[in-house]
Amino acid sequence: MAKGERLIAGGGECAGKKEICVVIPALNEERTIGEVVRGFPKQVFDKPLFVLVVDGKSIDRTVEVAKDAGAHVVVQRTKGKGAAMKEGIKIVDAEIYVFIDADGTYSPSEVGKVLEPIVKGNADMVVGSRFQGKIERGAISLVNNVGNRIFNFIARRSMRAQITDMLSGYRAISGESLHELILFSDQFEIETEMTIEAIAKRLSIADVPISYKRRVIPSKLKPLEDGTKILKSLLFFIMNSRPLLFFSTIGLILVFVGLGPSLLLLYEKLVFGEIYHLPSVVFASLLLITGFLIIVLGLVADLVVNTRRRMEYLLKEALGSKRT
Repeated sequence: MAKGERLIAGGGECAGKKEICVVIPALNEERTIGEVVRGFPKQVFDKPLFVLVVDGKSIDRTVEVAKDAGAHVVVQRTKGKGAAMKEGIKIVDAEIYVFIDADGTYSPSEVGKVLEPIVKGNADMVVGSRFQGKIERGAISLVNNVGNRIFNFIARRSMRAQITDMLSGYRAISGESLHELILFSDQFEIETEMTIEAIAKRLSIADVPISYKRRVIPSKLKPLEDGTKILKSLLFFIMNSRPLLFFSTIGLILVFVGLGPSLLLLYEKLVFGEIYHLPSVVFASLLLITGFLIIVLGLVADLVVNTRRRMEYLLKEALGSKRT
């Protein structure tokens, strides 16, 4: 296969509507990809599974092993896990999509558990929660564990959603719901973006406990670098979906910090009749003014976001009425 060549292989074609499509982003996963592909049953709830491996130009035998295991394989045009997932969505039109990592840490045999709430109409998206299930000893490092819990805490508090494992790489979502999401991320932040977008769109999200095993091969995730990207993305998504909360939190912090010097100045004026700490006047004024301006900015941003959502809803309704 020539460098950069794109192929679809493995018996059968990707054309036509599928009932359930399993999308597996892969990069140099020859030791685990075969086990992952073969681990999926042929059918779940009497619905056939279409397994698609999106390979990020692996330099090992990932493509060959995946094909031999029975998967349909597509060579990725761009780079990144998020980009691979989005390419898989574009290639295959499905009623339900399942996403799982190719490193063997998640169990394909649990796909029925992940799909059940969607198949039964109880959820739009299901997230496989490692923290509610069984985590094999040593499967998650201390740094990653702490980082995951911090991100989940921020998401729960800011988005008022009961999410226990926002960064899980094992999830399912209905095709109709997935096409409502606006996804920009091309890297590991894709799970964060998908979760926050689903919450912002007020989709029904369910957590199901899953098992999580130790890696056979080293993780491609760089805790500090990728953790910073995920945190930055999380804050951006919160700012974009709930701007009033985001900006008012920052504004109120500045206002409360500014109240300290202000109370000191008031005390000096009332007790001594004059102000001794004149620089504090400037500092307190700047903090209070900046804080109130940020809160006003949050109000304006919230108005813009709500107006955008109304326009999206009206446009969707108009397009829907034209189709009918």
